[in-house]
Amino acid sequence: MSYTIYHQLVIHQSVNTVFDGFTMPNHLEQWWPLKCTGEPQMGALYNFNFADQ
Repeated sequence: MSYTIYHQLVIHQSVNTVFDGFTMPNHLEQWWPLKCTGEPQMGALYNFNFADQ
């Protein structure tokens, strides 16, 4: 069995700021994974690390 979860929220920032928050490693590491590694570009391998290992 699978479920679909939807979130709806208002973010009081510019589109560019929100885009950077989801795509730029230095911004991502401030709110989601502990560390991001790889090249943030199309077709590249990119890892989100959620544990200190």
